[in-house]
Amino acid sequence: MTMPALIANNQKKELHTALKKAYSVMSNAYNRLSYDEGTIVNYDTYGYNNFKPHYIKYFDILLDCKSEGCVAKESDDGGFGSKIYRNYNKTNQIDSHLLDNGQFILKDGMLIMMEVDGGKIFITVDVNGYKKKPNVWGQDVFTFEITKNGKFLPMGTEGTTYNAQQYCSKTSTSRLNGIACANPALTDETYWKNLP
Repeated sequence: MTMPALIANNQKKELHTALKKAYSVMSNAYNRLSYDEGTIVNYDTYGYNNFKPHYIKYFDILLDCKSEGCVAKESDDGGFGSKIYRNYNKTNQIDSHLLDNGQFILKDGMLIMMEVDGGKIFITVDVNGYKKKPNVWGQDVFTFEITKNGKFLPMGTEGTTYNAQQYCSKTSTSRLNGIACANPALTDETYWKNLP
């Protein structure tokens, strides 16, 4: 095996480990919040844009970026694409309006971003921070959903808004492509060997 291949394999292992850690940290924070509130916490509990102040209390944060102070909602074409992040197969900017209802950086460098709108709560994590590459949905950026029945699930899991077959595709150029890669990245043993 060549040195570049060894480095790439090592990076994939590091990102996979970081994803598992992020999932554990974020779901534990959500479970503690639900326990402390004494109820199932979902969109209806706090409504539009009021989830973050409650959720952030359960993390060891380095910086509160407010709504979009770390990753701005800007694109090359003036729309809602992100200049920092790319979709799963790197053919487009990701849809940045899904990252703009709260952002904060943990002391270990993870960046957590939220979308709390339309009756849904999506939590996206950049497991190695936005200043480190690859900054690609499905490689170091993953999205989770808090469902109506109070489950904290990796996007792409049955019962979440987006399915992995359509939104974790090696061929789609959609800005949403990659949003549903969290579940396969956590559960499919071949996922990390077959990144686009």
